[in-house]
Amino acid sequence: MIVDVSGSMYGAKISEKSEIDRAKAACALAVLVRELCEIPVIYATAGNDHTRIHKTQLVPSRRGFALSDAIYGMKDPLGGGGIFLEQVMNYVKDHEKTADRIIVITDEQDCSGRENAPSRADAFGTHNYIINVNTYEHGIAYGKFTHINGWSEAVLDFIKLSEEGYKVREISQALTAEKQQAPKGTPAVASIAKKDMQLLPVRGRGLKQKKRIYAKTNRIKKGRGSPRQRISKNGSLRKKSKA
Repeated sequence: MIVDVSGSMYGAKISEKSEIDRAKAACALAVLVRELCEIPVIYATAGNDHTRIHKTQLVPSRRGFALSDAIYGMKDPLGGGGIFLEQVMNYVKDHEKTADRIIVITDEQDCSGRENAPSRADAFGTHNYIINVNTYEHGIAYGKFTHINGWSEAVLDFIKLSEEGYKVREISQALTAEKQQAPKGTPAVASIAKKDMQLLPVRGRGLKQKKRIYAKTNRIKKGRGSPRQRISKNGSLRKKSKA
């Protein structure tokens, strides 16, 4: 995985209603990939816009929020410019030689110029993806890289199903069926949500508290709250009268 930590990834929200920027979204996806892949290797990349030279570095071995913080803090050490896709792909190829799957998370604000245009980048993996976390494009395009424009937590499900031979329409039907089978109150893609809760370690009792809050919220939504609580018609909590 290659994470773009150039300046344009910071500050710009992934949607009007979101509170996280593109860099935070990229870090969150990197955390999931770190747990789901057998041998994950994560690079952060930026560079210098004046010299048009990339600077790429292997992310330290971390997990959970520690990994997210490590990636998010690499913008300034790596220059904050870029991305320079052709250069970073050559750099990673020199170090890794081969890859089963390459995922580049970026907003595609490439600063390479015509001589090193991103279209010339070496997609040397068996499967190659560019996940564009910007807000101005949405859709999927196929080439030597599969471009996924518009980020969501379902992107890893899409990658898994596409590598198993499913087409876009079949993938959409599979995800819709999963959503319909999921209990009310759970996220649209239940499998990703469950993995997210189980695999993001936090210090102290934070994870247990998060699970309890998540479970309690679902019980209340379904009208199965504590014996003294129930959901009124307008959605507010009220005490149940004693028998």
